[in-house]
Amino acid sequence: MNEGLVTSLPTPTKSTSDWREFRSYKLLNGLTLTLVHDCNATSSSAGLSIPVGAGCDPSDRPGLAHFCEHMVFLGSSRYPAENCYKKLLSQHGGRSNASTSMERTVFKFDVVSPHLDEVLDVFASFFISPTFSQSGTDREVMAVDSEDSKNRTADNRRRLQVLKSLCKPSSAYSKFSTGNRSTIVGPESPTSVSDARAALLYFHRKHYKASKMTAVVVGPQSLSELYSIAYPKFSSIPSYHTSLSDDIPVSIRDSIDAVPVPDICPDPNVTPLFRPGFQTPFHNLLTNNPLRTLRKLYVMFPLPPQRHKKDRSPTRLLSSLLGHEGVGSSFAALQDKGLITGLSSGTRFEDSEQSMFQIDFSLTPEGEADYVNVVQLVLDHIALIRSHSSPSPTSASSSPLAQHWAEIATLNRIHFSQSSPSPPYVFAPSLAQRLNIYNTEECLRVGSMLHEDISTSPASDVHETLSYMNVDNMIVERLSQAAWKEANENPATFLKKEKWYGVEYALTPIASLLEQWRTSTSPLASSLSLPKPNNFIPRSLELHPSLPKEARKPRIDHPIRPPVLADDDPSFGRLFYRLDDRYALPKASLTVLMRNAHCQHSYDPVSKSWEYDIDKDTLSSLFRSTFYHSLAQETYDAELAGLGWSFSISSAGLTLKVHGYSDQLSTFASKLLALAMDPHHMVDEKLLEILKERKVRSLRSFHKERPDAHCNYYIASFLNPHKGDVEKMINATERANVTALREHLRVMLKPENIFVECLYTGNVGSKEARGWFNECKSIVRQGEPASSASPTKAKPFFAPGTTVREIGPGSNYEIHIQSKNENEENGAVVMSFQSDTCSYIGAETPSPAPSTLRQTAALKLLSHMLKEPLFNKLRTQQTLGYIVTSGMDVDYCTSTPNGVEESQPYATSKIDSIYVTIVSKKISPIDVADAVDKFLVSFGEGLKSMPQSEITNHAESLSKKMWEPHKKLTQEASEHFAKIRRFAPEVYWNDKGKSPPLILRKIPWALDDEIAGSVRQCTRDDLIDCFERVIGGKDRRRVTSFVYGSKHPLCNTGVASPAVFRRRRNNITVLQNFNKITKEGLRLPLVDKTRRRRFSDIASKGNVRATNATAAIGIIGVVTLFGVAGCYLYSKSVKGGGKSRK
Repeated sequence: MNEGLVTSLPTPTKSTSDWREFRSYKLLNGLTLTLVHDCNATSSSAGLSIPVGAGCDPSDRPGLAHFCEHMVFLGSSRYPAENCYKKLLSQHGGRSNASTSMERTVFKFDVVSPHLDEVLDVFASFFISPTFSQSGTDREVMAVDSEDSKNRTADNRRRLQVLKSLCKPSSAYSKFSTGNRSTIVGPESPTSVSDARAALLYFHRKHYKASKMTAVVVGPQSLSELYSIAYPKFSSIPSYHTSLSDDIPVSIRDSIDAVPVPDICPDPNVTPLFRPGFQTPFHNLLTNNPLRTLRKLYVMFPLPPQRHKKDRSPTRLLSSLLGHEGVGSSFAALQDKGLITGLSSGTRFEDSEQSMFQIDFSLTPEGEADYVNVVQLVLDHIALIRSHSSPSPTSASSSPLAQHWAEIATLNRIHFSQSSPSPPYVFAPSLAQRLNIYNTEECLRVGSMLHEDISTSPASDVHETLSYMNVDNMIVERLSQAAWKEANENPATFLKKEKWYGVEYALTPIASLLEQWRTSTSPLASSLSLPKPNNFIPRSLELHPSLPKEARKPRIDHPIRPPVLADDDPSFGRLFYRLDDRYALPKASLTVLMRNAHCQHSYDPVSKSWEYDIDKDTLSSLFRSTFYHSLAQETYDAELAGLGWSFSISSAGLTLKVHGYSDQLSTFASKLLALAMDPHHMVDEKLLEILKERKVRSLRSFHKERPDAHCNYYIASFLNPHKGDVEKMINATERANVTALREHLRVMLKPENIFVECLYTGNVGSKEARGWFNECKSIVRQGEPASSASPTKAKPFFAPGTTVREIGPGSNYEIHIQSKNENEENGAVVMSFQSDTCSYIGAETPSPAPSTLRQTAALKLLSHMLKEPLFNKLRTQQTLGYIVTSGMDVDYCTSTPNGVEESQPYATSKIDSIYVTIVSKKISPIDVADAVDKFLVSFGEGLKSMPQSEITNHAESLSKKMWEPHKKLTQEASEHFAKIRRFAPEVYWNDKGKSPPLILRKIPWALDDEIAGSVRQCTRDDLIDCFERVIGGKDRRRVTSFVYGSKHPLCNTGVASPAVFRRRRNNITVLQNFNKITKEGLRLPLVDKTRRRRFSDIASKGNVRATNATAAIGIIGVVTLFGVAGCYLYSKSVKGGGKSRK
């Protein structure tokens, strides 16, 4: 401790489930430093927050705070190299990011723990003496410009800019926070870039002062060691800059000095936020025209600032009441009437000047036509709450509002005390931000209502806040194409254009409508009531009695034992079970997969094959939406009480997941499962039409997504050509009807078509888990006793799995498509290199191949090492675009040896790919691809001379990241079940050991551990060999997807003629429409047919009995259709292996 140079601050109040230790200081320079010892962390993180954001931008340079955040990372006088920070993090398994809001700027990084000292030294230097080089300024402003371009096609950003344009120009909230080149640099002149740099320097010197900063450092190091590392770095940050303005032009200083720094504490003298004529009364209806096919309604009330009220903010109570979805709520009344499909409420924004309370509705077509009644019901609901409020705390202490307040407090206290700590990379910046607002003692507990009960209900504040929630202080906003058309046809409408994005919006006088809302009542108002007591609040938070004493405290470093097979009934399914002995929390996780061939496939008796059926896929998706919609009211209390659930449908079947407090989890899961197995009462013609319309709207909005999403979609459709056609899915949705859905459910939910895989893990005993599994049998068999089927009689069963196509050696495919979004300036390129070998799936194979393990490890390490130099070269130096990234994809392909016979065993293949993604408007997609090719050649050459010590650094850091233990039960359960889903049928196909295993003898629980161990042993030769095979050699297997924006359209590139293009690039197969993409994809073989034939031979030699075939597990593949969203997304997530380590 540096006596006299630091002041100890109160220790944060933490929960009983928080194993971390805290220590806080105020340094002599004014910086608040909190150190956190996390004994279970394998990485160290730091977060630093400065309460200065876009609200401090000078009026003549919007976006300066955001630009400063970008520039800070590009070197300092101590570490001048622009990529020093990123390169150091890359070598040691690190990552970093930063963000700028209206009120603050936050920086964070994460690195494997032994390298915290050196990375923190570089990090701190950014706040002491950043370089802000002239060349870096000129280049990085293009990155901000690209980020701005990316945001311009996002409807939430466009809507935000309209709201800002209605605010007073003097308000900090009105400012254009992102900025772009024209706002930051200004008109081109000989001094424009140097002036921008001068503004950066002055902004940094003025605002980046230690006295404003809060910093948090988290790691496994002791508190004393963390102090010895952090103190010298952060204490060197100046509390003020002596040469603040010596070299800065007066005009630049004056423009920055003219902006007052917002006080983080609220101003009690509230001034109206919006422009005169729009603020109080809000006599105009605001209408926006979205790019996507949305149908939204917003009701907003400007309020005084609430932040200083901490745990007693009245908006917490009002948000719970108005956003409630149970019986008696606005949601229930409007959903039952068919007017809405979703509702949410809460504070839209809050700063030191104002806050804004918002109620958000997702409307049906009927709801849009009757939006006046929707608004009226909100006002009626507010009136109901007002009738129960009182300005007197004494008379209000026993009111229904106070009782609901007490319930909210109970749920928050339980959540605070029964939650595992978040990862350091998330926690450090979050706590740093909270320390800008709250003192060190309260920084963790504010929001958890630890000291709140029925007697502390903020009655007077609630009463006062409700006085602002009236017709004269209400903003109504409509967001849809139909609303826009209606506004344009109204001769009284004023059409406006927002300044920065050029977004058009409409203001329509509604004086008569306001009077109607003041004096009328909705016909639905009689159904409104305050929420009933929540019966799902946990009754017991005790740990299971069978848990040993040593496991009654968190021990995250304890090895993760894999689940055990607790019940194996060949006639029904399998139960895997594990009693949690790591988290010491009264929580559990239950996952039930009902394998089912009929979810997305139809059987062809002629070819004896299961074929993908888009109508069945669509009907299954609509069933999922029906299930969610129908249970929204019924399950809302359970979700409030910490019982989360999800229901999904894939080629594998139907998956129900339930997680949360173990006290009532089994009962809740049984209820959900019973409803899923008997859903016919949910199927309603009116509801189906609502869900169909929503799904079609969402599918049609896909073309408004970012161009890199389209690139991924086309690659996914190429490698899995049976799925992914948005237009066909729209057609299938439009022809769906109630009769077809009921018939589909009748067949799909037949007990004989279902085989169950169940994982029950957490604070639950084996007896309870088996008991629930027996109840599951009764539910799935629709009342048939669990003992009625012979437990020894195997059930012939088959469920088609996901298929992925194999690109041939030396093949080079290019997909060229013009974006259908006319507002999209950016183009995109996604370049994907498919591995030439199937990925390693575990040592438990009949003949595990060490070479396969080495190749998988080398590819993973290569992907890790590629990211930073790619970003530095193409993003930082060449400024091609804001999004420049790379990574590794993992796909699974499952099928029988010949792909058709039910009686055949099957194999699961895992295939890896490396991808590069760039979004750019600076140059055409073809030029982007050329730049990537040049970089890859250079990278490959660099590998040949790279010191083994540098490779070892990368390998060590990556392996440590892979070995990092899970800290959440839900993460652990998800990983275990992913392996059960993919590999259980393969392992247990052999009829209880009577036949030899086909591929795996055991489920590969420790797959990640094995790969991580091999990563540590990777050599330069391994990486060079991997690079040549997958990326740089003549036999590489590549598909590149090009999507062209309006800045560089397809017709201007010379690619419109494939013949011309082939003359430019030899041996390239060009695909320029969706039909050609899928047609060419169907010509490709399934991944690793040779491998499957080999395992088929093993099976036939072992005389495997066909009657026990439990076939192809299906996973949500490269193209996933989310039933509710109805939007295709391409998964870039690499799902890891087991975590039983150490």
